[in-house]
Order: sequence, then C-alpha cells, then structure tokens
Amino acid sequence: MLFMSCISTSYFQIYQVERSNVSPADNSSDLTFEDSNCKIIYNIWSKGGKTGFTFENKTDSDIYIKLNKSHYILNGFAYDYYQNRTYTNSQSSAVSASAAVNNLNINKNQVNGKSVTAGLSSGYSVSITEDSVLCIPSKSMKSISEFSLRNERILDCDLSKYPQRIQTKLFDAEKTPLSFSNRLTYELNGVVVRVNNEFYVSSITNCSYDEFYDVGYRSTCGKKNSYPTKTFKYYSPSKFYVEYNYGNY
Repeated sequence: MLFMSCISTSYFQIYQVERSNVSPADNSSDLTFEDSNCKIIYNIWSKGGKTGFTFENKTDSDIYIKLNKSHYILNGFAYDYYQNRTYTNSQSSAVSASAAVNNLNINKNQVNGKSVTAGLSSGYSVSITEDSVLCIPSKSMKSISEFSLRNERILDCDLSKYPQRIQTKLFDAEKTPLSFSNRLTYELNGVVVRVNNEFYVSSITNCSYDEFYDVGYRSTCGKKNSYPTKTFKYYSPSKFYVEYNYGNY
C-alpha cells in the first residue's frame, strides 16, 4: 500500500465507484467483468482515479484487442485508445581512448610524443509506432493504462468544502455526477466480441487530512516496526480521491 506525505491543511474528496451494467444475480462489489473468454479487472485507487485495467486471457488461443475500435467514455465524451503515436527511445554511450601521438593538433594545442585521452561518444535511437492491435497470449494477461477520471473536486452544496467531520452524499446511476465506461473490441479465433464495462460514482465523501489517514505501527517479518507509518484509511480498488488544500478552489 502506498504512503504519502501531506501538509496538515489538506482535505480530500473520496469517490465510491460501482458497476452499472450488472445482472441482479451478480452481487459482487469488486470492479471485475468476466465472460467465458476473459476477465477484466479494474483497480482505480489513485489520486485522480486511474481507469486502466488488467485483461486476462482465459483461453488456449491468443486474443487480439482492437485498440482502434476500443474507447474510453467519460460523461458521454469518447476518447480513443489508439492514437497512432510514435515512441522514440534514445541511448548513448561514451568511451575513453588513449593513444600515443606525435605532432597531433587537438583544440589548436600541439601535442608531441605524449599520451592523449580522448572522450568518444556514440548513440542511437529506436522509434516504435503504436500498434492498433494488442495481442494477449493464451493463459496470460496484460495491463492497459491510458486515462484518469478527475483531478478537481466536485462542488456540491450538501458537502462542506472544509468539513469538521466526515460528510458523504449518495447518488444513483441516473443522478450521478460522474459516469464512465470502457467499450472494448477483441477478436478470438476469427470471432469479434464487443464488451461494455460501465461505471458510475455512487457516493462522494469529503474529509480532513486526519480522517483520511491511519497512523500506526506496522509489522515486518513478524516484528513490529519502531516507527509509525501512514496508510490510506479508505483504500479500495473501487475508490479514488482528489486532494485539495485550504484556500484552493
């Protein structure tokens, strides 16, 4: 679990996220979607909320995610997973060469019969073009991370900006201030499958710095540590948070 250092004037807005397109028989509280071919697992806990996911291929054949036909949708606005980007990785190396030289002019200085150490450098760069199709080999998984949810707190008259005690407001799927989905297209053995993972914010909680963290003594290898550490009191794969300071917006 992550640890963070904050000033005492920090406040936090915590968002609870739930799935919206689930059957009544599915009472699971985690953000996991599964069919006979794959399992898609979400853990959005982070500052700003990360909407990345882990795609697990359960079959004996390769699955091909068509990124050019897959989209992230936030409050009705669609964003493309495939953006036709080019990534460049540059590397360089330096070597030293010593040589006995005679009558050699280096930087306009005459060197006669002395050993000269010269710095030599070389480098190369590799450009990789983003592929529109992502292969998930059989019985394996890959993580995809591209977008975040929100970096600023949501203003609501029922939630105090600087709460003295924890405050929570509930929402249903119709009145939620924040909804998002991942519409993914994949191909398995020539068959195209489309999945739509939908989510909405079901509650927003405002709290102070002291309420947001737990401070205690953890154990390492069965021994209690001699120093206190901070942990997230409300950590959950189905939550994320926004931090703001006293006086900010």
